[in-house]
Amino acid sequence: MPNPVFLTYDSVNGNVYTANHDTQVVSVIDTSTNSVINTVTVGSDPSGVGYDPDNGDIYVGVHGEN
Repeated sequence: MPNPVFLTYDSVNGNVYTANHDTQVVSVIDTSTNSVINTVTVGSDPSGVGYDPDNGDIYVGVHGEN
């Protein structure tokens, strides 16, 4: 079961990205349907997620990894 700990919102595409601490993934949620449209494996214990509106990139902090 996902354990969302942080989220960020992409105002361009309307998606929310959540770092799921216990499952090693970031969930991508379509806010128009409130459903998960993708999951991205990022490594153990993702502990933060951020959006850069200048380039459209999503950044994920992973605890204990470089």
